[in-house]
Amino acid sequence: MTREKDQHSSYYNNIIHEVINQALETHTRTTVIRVDLRFPQDVINVEDDSKVITRFFSSLRAKILNDLRRKNKDWGRNHRCSVNYVWVREYGDRSNRKHYHVLIFLNKDVYHSLGDFNESEGNLAALIKQAWNSANGLDSHILAAPVYFHNKVFYMDGNSEHLLDQVREVTEHASYLTKLITKRFGDGNRSIGRSAISRRGQGALASIRLLKEASEEALGGDKTRSGRQSQYKPRNRVLVPPRRRFV
Repeated sequence: MTREKDQHSSYYNNIIHEVINQALETHTRTTVIRVDLRFPQDVINVEDDSKVITRFFSSLRAKILNDLRRKNKDWGRNHRCSVNYVWVREYGDRSNRKHYHVLIFLNKDVYHSLGDFNESEGNLAALIKQAWNSANGLDSHILAAPVYFHNKVFYMDGNSEHLLDQVREVTEHASYLTKLITKRFGDGNRSIGRSAISRRGQGALASIRLLKEASEEALGGDKTRSGRQSQYKPRNRVLVPPRRRFV
């Protein structure tokens, strides 16, 4: 019998897999970062607000857009940088306090690292902290909302012969988001969210079968993981290898 703490959601895994595909379709060279978003001890009202995560990504997109304009001007380039993401809502098994685990996918040609976590401006880590403070309605000079960055940053390159290994590494790391033990269902709020499916994300950089195998392998190869969403059926769209090579 599978222990409760070892149970994962195949539905969540499918969503992560779809976002990986979309991220690679959007930017061939992709940076993947993991962020944990928590709430200050003295702030309760915002913690009960289910829209806080939506405000976070709205703020982050706006900040990245402004930063991108400055970078393009300084670099004399015309880079794009879409923000693809997956988030899950969890509750601490001891504190019972809400928090979010987030995967963010960005253009590696624009953001290849987080920078110094302690800086308040001038790098990607600072933009993320500013966006989370904004979502919570906080002035970081008075009270900052806690943001925890994972030291390892992942990269995926759609033109690399090692793409499947890179995807497998990301899905292994992302499997932490699919665990069921700290999720809360049935309270009327979502426990997972993702970036919208773009119109141009109708293809894939590799066979969905191979990428899905990498995802399933990261979950231990068990396709029958328990959970309310285990009956998830993928969309009836077929992702096929691209007919062009991205440069």
